[in-house]
Amino acid sequence: MARGCLLAALVAARAAATNEYSHACGRQGFVDLRFDIYDGTLRDEDLFSDSDAYCILTVSNVTKYSALAINNNGPVYDEFFLFGCQELGANVSMTCYDYDTYDADDLIFDAVHVGDWPASKEVITWYDVDDPTYYVNVDFTYETPAPS
Repeated sequence: MARGCLLAALVAARAAATNEYSHACGRQGFVDLRFDIYDGTLRDEDLFSDSDAYCILTVSNVTKYSALAINNNGPVYDEFFLFGCQELGANVSMTCYDYDTYDADDLIFDAVHVGDWPASKEVITWYDVDDPTYYVNVDFTYETPAPS
């Protein structure tokens, strides 16, 4: 293969690998999942300031971490996470913690979505399992493959 063709093939492969949706997830009942976390109200576990919150998202065996929102009980994340090919309706969990420098991080939010996912791109509110005063706005984005 000529050097120019090889370079073009490598660039195309890299672009395909970093694309928002891989479209390689063509199995029945599976989708490429994007999960967006927008904003919320989280429990304050700091004594002298607001929480330094970060969230851990898990789908099947894939785990992602949000950015750290310093000194803020109402963080605005506006982040998205690509989970790749996942079974449609797989359990999705989100646990948020208050980052502590010297002690163990404190749990400030815990939610699990079990069963059917909401419609793609529909923003929903997840409430904390222990106290519905605390919530996070999220959405699932996915494309159901066309039947073959």
